[in-house]
Amino acid sequence: MSRESLATHTLARAHDRLNRLAGRIRVAIWRAAGARLHRDVRIFGRVTLIGDPSRLRIGPASTLNEGVHLELRDSLWIGADVHVSSHVQIHTGELVPEIVPRLHRSAPIVIEDHAWIAAGSIIGAGVRIGRGAVVGAGSVVLSDVAPMTFVAGAPAKLVRPLDGPGLPLDVRHDEVAQRRFRRRNEGPASEGR
Repeated sequence: MSRESLATHTLARAHDRLNRLAGRIRVAIWRAAGARLHRDVRIFGRVTLIGDPSRLRIGPASTLNEGVHLELRDSLWIGADVHVSSHVQIHTGELVPEIVPRLHRSAPIVIEDHAWIAAGSIIGAGVRIGRGAVVGAGSVVLSDVAPMTFVAGAPAKLVRPLDGPGLPLDVRHDEVAQRRFRRRNEGPASEGR
């Protein structure tokens, strides 16, 4: 290995270590301010938190990537093994469009276990993203996402249900999640089935 490539490699490793340290410091500061974060939450790069950190809860093995923006006017619960990709915005507050001058309102957001929010997505106030759901890149989610579904678009719409062999068995065979999916995506007529 040449001296230049060794120096580049050493700098890259130092940069990675510094980013990991910055993530751990950020988690420690949020915890000190009241956030409830599992010990193995991972933060990669700069993540912005605006509002009261005590409204934030993140479960084990969840990841927040570079450029994630968390706006906490209300509670934000992120479950276990949730992946929030780069430049995702999660807003628990919004402006009321029908009233001038504009008023703020807020509502909690829940992102259930094993969900994936792909890069550049925006999650609006009051949304629940179901267990194992996937939100496509650049989507704008303004209403609930059923468990084990893939949604995409602006506004986000159902692309297809998910039921693959790589998913946890308790997700694939969850009768409550299946009923919730039918109720949200087929209407009340499916309740009697």
